[in-house]
Amino acid sequence: MKKYIFIYVTILLFFLAACEEIKESLVEQYIILPFKSINDPVLDGQSVFVNTNTSIHTTESTNELIEYNLSTKEITPIYQSEFSDALMQRTQLNEDWILWIDSSANGLEQKILAMNRHNKTIKVISERSSDQLSLLSPVLYKKYVSWVELQDEDKNVILYDLENGKKEVISQLNTYGLYNNFVSLKDNLIVWSDSSNHKGSVYTYNIENKEIQNYSTPSPFPSYALVDNGKIFSLNLNSLTSWDIHSFGYIDLKTGEFHSIDGEFKSIGMFRVSNDKLAIIDEQQVLHLYNVGKMELEKVNFELEKNVDLIEFDHIGNLILEYASPNENESKIGIIPK
Repeated sequence: MKKYIFIYVTILLFFLAACEEIKESLVEQYIILPFKSINDPVLDGQSVFVNTNTSIHTTESTNELIEYNLSTKEITPIYQSEFSDALMQRTQLNEDWILWIDSSANGLEQKILAMNRHNKTIKVISERSSDQLSLLSPVLYKKYVSWVELQDEDKNVILYDLENGKKEVISQLNTYGLYNNFVSLKDNLIVWSDSSNHKGSVYTYNIENKEIQNYSTPSPFPSYALVDNGKIFSLNLNSLTSWDIHSFGYIDLKTGEFHSIDGEFKSIGMFRVSNDKLAIIDEQQVLHLYNVGKMELEKVNFELEKNVDLIEFDHIGNLILEYASPNENESKIGIIPK
């Protein structure tokens, strides 16, 4: 099984009797990569940027970031991990930058790195070494990177400018855990969730005017908050000890109202959203895909994909699927075009 830090959250939801099917089926594209261990592949034209291990295909370690050309099968090395037992991950890119994490397998030593795609220079923008597990989960947007960072007793929300190297603390968390140790960054908004006095909130920080807005949530522990197209999606927990789920849905940023989402899935292991397209992996590793309308959820009609390990929307809105592959010498990924 792949070494990947993955929090499996269970949420009971009821069948949506009124969901409306879309007639056109989606076209799925598959790519086989000649590596056993991969993390967070990102497609860019005919190139796949991926964390892997090219020297020993049977290892679970991911100690290299490479560019793999799908046409020529050529491998271009980008970065080699500094850790003997590495778990490189979180690769992201846009036209100007590539971002990733170099980490020891136990997660106690981590670095956030970025490469300028024009001059190929690589720089470390943050690093951490501690006996306390603290997972860095940076997000790339335009020339900005944002993440949650522990500094002594402080739990800081960080904004970093890749062009001028400026790093600033834009806010601090009251509570910190695996359910909210990251931000979402899109449409000039940085979004994070927090809890105080058993009340939950999600926050937005506008990069342009630097204003912070606060939105109350229906449960004390809003978790895994993601912003998309004027909505903040989250799993909402009643307790951090029992992981009792109150609801799954989104807050409309215009009205501040919470809208609950129910679908043809019994539980949620992971969800991602982009341009009103909601992707969910259930407890059986089956992928579900929906369009999020104003008043209802529209099911996207296609053959359900099974054995999906991880999902992620890329920088242009394609949905990237990582599969649990039984083959010892290769990995399978799928692409659903935006």
